[in-house]
Amino acid sequence: MFIIYPLIAVLIKSITTKYGSFAPDQFIATLKGYFQLFRVLRHTFTLAGIVGVTSTFLGFIFALLANRSRVKWINKIISVFSLLPIITPPFLIGLAIIYMFGVQGFVTKNILNLHTKAIFGLNGLILAQTLSFAPISYMIMDGLIKSLDASLEEASITLGASRWYTFSHVVWPLLRIGIANSFLLTAIESMADFGNPIVLGGDYDVLATEIYFSIVGRYDEKLASTLGIVLLLSTFFIFLLQQYWIGKKSYITVTGKPTGGRFIPLPKFFESSITTIMLFWFALTGILYGTVIYGSFVKLWGINNSFTLAHYQRFFNEYTGTLGLTLRFAFISAFITAAVGIMISYLISRQRFPGRGYLEFSSLLSFAIPGTVIGIGYLLGFNKYPLMLTGTATIVILSFIFRYMPLGIRSGIAALSQLDPSLEEASTTLGGDNYTTLTKVVFPLIKPAIISGWVFGFVRSITAISAVIFLTTARTRVATVVILNRIEAGTLGIASAYSTILIIIILSIILGMYYMLGKIGIKQEIKL
Repeated sequence: MFIIYPLIAVLIKSITTKYGSFAPDQFIATLKGYFQLFRVLRHTFTLAGIVGVTSTFLGFIFALLANRSRVKWINKIISVFSLLPIITPPFLIGLAIIYMFGVQGFVTKNILNLHTKAIFGLNGLILAQTLSFAPISYMIMDGLIKSLDASLEEASITLGASRWYTFSHVVWPLLRIGIANSFLLTAIESMADFGNPIVLGGDYDVLATEIYFSIVGRYDEKLASTLGIVLLLSTFFIFLLQQYWIGKKSYITVTGKPTGGRFIPLPKFFESSITTIMLFWFALTGILYGTVIYGSFVKLWGINNSFTLAHYQRFFNEYTGTLGLTLRFAFISAFITAAVGIMISYLISRQRFPGRGYLEFSSLLSFAIPGTVIGIGYLLGFNKYPLMLTGTATIVILSFIFRYMPLGIRSGIAALSQLDPSLEEASTTLGGDNYTTLTKVVFPLIKPAIISGWVFGFVRSITAISAVIFLTTARTRVATVVILNRIEAGTLGIASAYSTILIIIILSIILGMYYMLGKIGIKQEIKL
């Protein structure tokens, strides 16, 4: 209901008249009346294509370096890099880029002595989104490269093939699926991204921000719904391109047969080149994150850089209420997300019943839908009785729950796939009922998945913006909405202070999760 129904509400709004009568031609009429359509589509697809390529390229070379480098410590550094999308509040990278390359930016003003707004638009968005999504590409490519069979490369070299021929004819075909998936995911993330375009977009309008301005600026729900459908169709189009590129070839390399061999090291010159790229990229990332923290301790960036705690004093005087509200919303939604997600994953993995496929599809669907479309759907679908939820805390919590439910489901499915069903069968044979089997056998063994599902649901709820921006009121404002308001008002110091505090909270929670999971692993080893 809270996934399919909002999408239906968006579709109905786009194909009905203002009197509520069915008129499919309204969809085309609305698009014809929106004169910026082709420019916005061109901007959206151009940005998504470029970011898909740059993010996938960086993710690929970082994954290659992490798995094939002769330097052992590189893998640990790159693993830290993969955490950045999780701990980064929205707008943080955009805010950092403004600090470094904006009109009063450190690089543009103090080093290059330029007064330019060139960073606002396509250039800034490419940089910001690549910084945001390259770690996601790395995680995809890292898993794929780890799963390759080293004996295939060794056999190619043994038969006289050069390293380049081995890479282009043996390794590359096996990596196509990962590269396609990486491009698909990062391109869709780019198209659905709201935080970076709202801060750095300038005159470079894209679909995600145009949907927002259709509601906030033009008060045109029909246009917002129509553009939401266009955004959905656009992401689906990218998915079809990915499927066409991969084709129906087989990419299986892991079988039940024992394998041997070792991976061929990277050529030294190539390894040195991509190591240089990695170090430069990590240095840039570290500097950008550091500028946000530094910006929270100066009076006015670029004009008065004297030290001050005024931004933090103002935060504790005015904004602790919104932080507390955000944490309560995130705690409640994460608890329900983890609990319901684990139950659904158990039903999908262990039970066979009519409608199982629909349950799996609908429960995972929300994660594939752009947040702005979900926000519009909730706004339109739950603003009339008997489902009058608009403006309440309930609708914010529900949006978190069903937006991030797939995190709990996928975590549970992954854990249950490693759990031998014979353990549950043994419990049943010994007289245990379903409740006893679940609570005494299954749940203790998948406890790490439950904890990680809760933590990541909690963290994603804290950093959510694209859907919740449509749903909050003055009484239900969450942290990300406050940060956006401060950036729009030009009070970047407050935004930096709030972002820094969120980073500390998120890092503390994630480190606490790793500590708990480590303790659980030690206890399980002792029991075994």
